Amino acid sequence: MSNVCSVCGKKALVINKVSHANKKCLRKAYPNLRKVKGEKVCAKCLKRKTR
Repeated sequence: MSNVCSVCGKKALVINKVSHANKKCLRKAYPNLRKVKGEKVCAKCLKRKTR
């Protein structure tokens, strides 16, 4: 199963990792996912549902 929110479809972003020497290389930033009733939900959608 992939790292995708089942509510809003949020997925991993490709961003630059920057070292102290200002070298840039690509890395992935994954969303903050939690399992709720068998499906993966990001923290933002989970907060929106509980209000």
